[in-house]
Amino acid sequence: MRFPITSSINTPTVICNSTNSLTPETPNDFADWATHLLGDEALGERLASVNTVRFSGLGDLRQALSTAIEKHMDWRGDGRAAPEGKEFHFMGAVRFSIPTPHTAGDLPEFLDGLGKVSISSLYLHLYEARLRPPYGVNDFSHWFEHELGRTELAKKVAGLDPTTHTLEGLRAKIVAFIEQEIGHGAA
Repeated sequence: MRFPITSSINTPTVICNSTNSLTPETPNDFADWATHLLGDEALGERLASVNTVRFSGLGDLRQALSTAIEKHMDWRGDGRAAPEGKEFHFMGAVRFSIPTPHTAGDLPEFLDGLGKVSISSLYLHLYEARLRPPYGVNDFSHWFEHELGRTELAKKVAGLDPTTHTLEGLRAKIVAFIEQEIGHGAA
């Protein structure tokens, strides 16, 4: 089966007002809002500790965020009210997947396509894929294992932590894994 490499145009899942500062960027909008707009650094730290890309579904992520807030409220009390105009606004998301002209039937074709697609395509196949069936698995790893029978390659790609790499960094790692798998660039 050929792998259709698509691209994605996303609107943010959550939007909140943020402030400009020299402090490190928080890993999710919930932590950013709690830290910068509520001024509750302890809650911000609890929410920042929730690794949003490690969940196999939105229900599990929702539960982890709720648990972090509940633990904080048990520790601190009722919490702080948001200043007027600084309330958290939950937004819906709309995703448009646009087919690219790139498809792959084997690893060399995949490697070629991977070098040509935009980072929005990488985002779709590496991040968003984890939140749709089969949950917790990126599209590339699923295809490598189930269509090509490349279980070890699938495991290597699945083991990449998307929170510690840029999308270009992830592309470079995957390229290196594939080149090693097919014998290019092997030392």
